[in-house]
Amino acid sequence: MDLANMKPHERSLTCKLLEAFIYARSLPEVASFTEEFLSRLVSADYMALCVSRAGQPSQYDWWVAKMPAEFFAVSPEFERRDFVRTAVSRRPGEVLLDSDMISRQELERSAMYRRSHDMGMPLKQVMSVLMPDEGQTGYSGFSAYRARYRPFTERERRILQQVAPLLARTIQKCRLFAQWELDGRLLESLSQDENAALLVVAPSSHEVIKRTEQASTLLAKWFSRDECGPSGLPREWAERLSVLAVKKDDATGELGTWWRHHDQEGESLRVTFREWSGQEGTRWTLTLKEVAHSIPLPAVWRSRLTERQAEVVSYVLHFWDQRTIAEELGCTVGTLKKHMQDIFDEMGVCSQKALISLALRS
Repeated sequence: MDLANMKPHERSLTCKLLEAFIYARSLPEVASFTEEFLSRLVSADYMALCVSRAGQPSQYDWWVAKMPAEFFAVSPEFERRDFVRTAVSRRPGEVLLDSDMISRQELERSAMYRRSHDMGMPLKQVMSVLMPDEGQTGYSGFSAYRARYRPFTERERRILQQVAPLLARTIQKCRLFAQWELDGRLLESLSQDENAALLVVAPSSHEVIKRTEQASTLLAKWFSRDECGPSGLPREWAERLSVLAVKKDDATGELGTWWRHHDQEGESLRVTFREWSGQEGTRWTLTLKEVAHSIPLPAVWRSRLTERQAEVVSYVLHFWDQRTIAEELGCTVGTLKKHMQDIFDEMGVCSQKALISLALRS
């Protein structure tokens, strides 16, 4: 339905919505404008806007109006019984009424219907559309709900069908703005330390977006071509990033370290992983640093220590922290502490610092 065929109030709301979409720069703004104009345009009591996360199409965020956000904080078991999501996923880009999705009897027996009643907002009618993005890497969706038995009309369906492509393009635009903002902050960080060895990596593709000259030098020194993927990122690091993407070590953005050792060269390569997140999307920065072996393991100690204990002491003398040593040994920090106490008892010291001082004197 084009503007010429709309009623005056429909035309007014649509023009205001389109103007708002032009100036929108963030997803929260899009959600606000959608509530203000689109919900009124189709006479919805509630609305929900769903946007998949960049690089993680199976993960998504919700913006809701006049309904609890907890309604969509559901388990995977509940999602499988979400008849709206199931229906629109089969017919992307097409606006569906609840009568297109499920019979009235089945709707009133559905888990969604019961959940809405339990939360004090009975959803008796729904109209929804799934909007894939042009690159087919994600999606967005809009759902309008009514708390009364008054079906959405064919006219309202045609209005939403007309607006949906514009809403989808606005969401894509805001995602691009957010990604540019994130990349801009990263580039600013890189420019502040031109001598640092840094890599910037896209988490979804593991593509190296930016690298400093110092990072290229260290990569060539420490890795063969066979150890690296097409973008030059070592495969070991790509595997680690895949794990860190779903399990973060802490909430500060620091996501642990990776080490490689050249005992004959007397040095190690340390890589620190950090996540940068913006409104939309994520980037990884990898900081590379060579660390010299400061203190060799005294030869006379080898006769007093087991092979495992000697290995632990050699890492202590590299000034590694306990967490990094435990990762290298493939054990827990608690197990490492037991090894450390046995070493302290054998060497007659009471702390890691005292052990290093003893090695210096030796």
